[in-house]
Amino acid sequence: MQVLTIRPARSSDLPQLTHLWHEQLILRQQTDMRLRLGDDAPRHWAKAAESWLDAPDRAFFVAHTDAEVLGFIMASLQRFPPGALPGVLGVVVDLVVDLHQQGGGVGRALFAALRTWFVEQGVQQVIIRAPERSTVGQAFWRSQGAAEVVGWLWLKL
Repeated sequence: MQVLTIRPARSSDLPQLTHLWHEQLILRQQTDMRLRLGDDAPRHWAKAAESWLDAPDRAFFVAHTDAEVLGFIMASLQRFPPGALPGVLGVVVDLVVDLHQQGGGVGRALFAALRTWFVEQGVQQVIIRAPERSTVGQAFWRSQGAAEVVGWLWLKL
């Protein structure tokens, strides 16, 4: 059995992470007609993801074995005006796990690493961006203790 390792993402991971992201987005697009992939979407995502690698207010962790990358999690910090509580809020932007690894603990391991990073940053509350139509994503975050607080609305202009 191969050992699962969680570590900060590296630029050398980006080709595999981009593939995972693109695969997940294509699947999500099949269940949500509001979502469309733009021209050259993987290249644009990889470029944006690269800017996350060394940003001090962003976390980007990858799960891998010796053989392959199994998933990643991305998050950022949202600071409030001085004196406003909670002061800093964690925002989980994306959690992607290889479709063949779902249910194997990869998501939990990624979130455990992110939780540690959040605590080190003084975060006590987290917002999670989980698509409403992603039953797997919704179930995962609820199993971690998340609860719906705000219903986001979608408006097409």
